[in-house]
Amino acid sequence: MGLKEQAAKGVFWVFAEQFGSQLIGFVINLVLARVLLPSDFGTIALYGILMSVSAVLINGGLTSSLIRAKEVDERDLSTVFWFNLGVSLILYLFVYLIAPVFANFL
Repeated sequence: MGLKEQAAKGVFWVFAEQFGSQLIGFVINLVLARVLLPSDFGTIALYGILMSVSAVLINGGLTSSLIRAKEVDERDLSTVFWFNLGVSLILYLFVYLIAPVFANFL
């Protein structure tokens, strides 16, 4: 398989993943909007925003850099693992500490 075919196949699968993810999220939001009260749906939306920002910070581009690298050694893998774990723990503590503020806001 040539480089053009691999690139086309990669573009297709990335598009399918992104489109599928957006479609599933949209359907779930429609169902939740019909089932939940507006205040409860707003609470879920706040949670979704917080989780989206956290996911962006946790990934930080390091995992995709591992995919693009020609040679990956144990040090690279360890660095990405510990960075993601550290950022996840910091974000968990942040969410834990601001939970009362969110509870009082709602």
